[in-house]
Amino acid sequence: MDRNEKLAGLISRAENLGLRLEFDSGLMRVTLSGPTNYRQEEVVKELSKFLPELRRCLELRAISARANALVGQRLWSPEFGEGTVAGGDASLGLTASFQKEGARRPQTIGVSGGEVLILILDKKPGANPAQVADEAKSDEPSKGFFGQLLRRVGEN
Repeated sequence: MDRNEKLAGLISRAENLGLRLEFDSGLMRVTLSGPTNYRQEEVVKELSKFLPELRRCLELRAISARANALVGQRLWSPEFGEGTVAGGDASLGLTASFQKEGARRPQTIGVSGGEVLILILDKKPGANPAQVADEAKSDEPSKGFFGQLLRRVGEN
């Protein structure tokens, strides 16, 4: 049994014992339900032997959950160009769809959250989307890549 299989078994055991493992703002967190018992403490000690792998696993879970909440948002990748958030996958993190030139359908691939920018249009509560777009535009058109990107986000 390799380390990842052993870790998966430990995570499953921990969750069955009422422990909730989470990645929270760069930290690994174990939430206990009620007072700890001997079995929970043993699982935590075992998990501590797999900290780098556990961190990556929890981080991918957190990215996956957040990506699922952002499905449909536009994104930019230096490698693939403009795309959209397709969803989350606990083993990949973020999945994104990119339309390759000449392809009939978009290609959906797993990407690292650190390799893309997700574009969110900031809508003011109660504001008309057209007003937000107008306020974002200045008298002088923005130049360069990010200026074009911001103009596109404001148009949608």
